[in-house]
Amino acid sequence: MGQAQGIYAQLFVMLVSPFAGVIFDRINIWKVGTMSFGVLLFYPLMFSLSAVFLSKPLAYAGLLFFSLGMSGANVLWNLGTIGLSKDRDSFFYQGFHVSLAGLRGFIGPLLGYFILSRFGVITVFNIAIMLFAAASIGSLIYGFMRNREL
Repeated sequence: MGQAQGIYAQLFVMLVSPFAGVIFDRINIWKVGTMSFGVLLFYPLMFSLSAVFLSKPLAYAGLLFFSLGMSGANVLWNLGTIGLSKDRDSFFYQGFHVSLAGLRGFIGPLLGYFILSRFGVITVFNIAIMLFAAASIGSLIYGFMRNREL
């Protein structure tokens, strides 16, 4: 399983990302976020079901969803600041984004370990499902609001 997560899933992300870039380059950036986070929602869902039913195929399906969702997230990372900044300075937006990602990278594992040690692995997966759902819905709503302004 570690080999599948560490090597195969990342290799799949690397192979699918160029195709995702071609597809997502033609789509509104908010739709890219909505789709990517929506697909990523199935990553912890499959892992949660895998833990409940003790099923390796469900865990591998989770890694497949991770790979597909992260290929879209990689495109979103690269195109997001360009799409948001428009004519303004994209370096400011990218710097702010990287700073927030660093903060998340510091707080996320600590919070995740706390939740895991207090409530268990299923709760961690369920919270991840809710966060991905909130990100997908938030991106969808903000995309609609932003399109009305333009």
